[in-house]
Amino acid sequence: MTALASLIRRRAERGVVLPVVLVMLLLMTITVLFLMRRSTVDELLASNVRQIVTLETTTQFALRSCERWLWVSVPGLAPRAGDPDPPAVVPAPPATDPAAWRDRDNWSDFGVALPEGRFGAGVTVVRCLFEDATAELELLTSLTPTTATGMTLEPDWRKFRITAEVVGENTVSRAQTEVRMQVPPT
Repeated sequence: MTALASLIRRRAERGVVLPVVLVMLLLMTITVLFLMRRSTVDELLASNVRQIVTLETTTQFALRSCERWLWVSVPGLAPRAGDPDPPAVVPAPPATDPAAWRDRDNWSDFGVALPEGRFGAGVTVVRCLFEDATAELELLTSLTPTTATGMTLEPDWRKFRITAEVVGENTVSRAQTEVRMQVPPT
């Protein structure tokens, strides 16, 4: 009987190995498919983050370029030889009205398009909007500093708000800054 028992045991062992191997193979396939899907999603997320960071960086660069332009060519003053013409300026709306950059007519009438080639691939529009917000300044006639800011604001101070807008392939990014400068009387 030992030969018969040995034959039965070998047949039982051969019958168990195949299902175990198939189950292990199925589990490994499911794991690989899950990891492949996760890596695809991770790559899409990384691509989106990269695009957003690049657009934000481009917007900051555009804002600094427009800010430099304002410092070099102040609106209301004659440009020096070799300097660019001053940018067109829209008056800043009162605080109760919508912001000037929200009005598309301001962008078409006063917005300044910058050359896209300087701003990298994927950027379709780069532009700046300049607002004259001098009316928002607290003008003082005395030379005593204000307690809030420690600055003396005389009538020859001006305030400008600059909004930069960069349009990418499917995203828009905006950044804004304010510039206060003392302009010599004309």
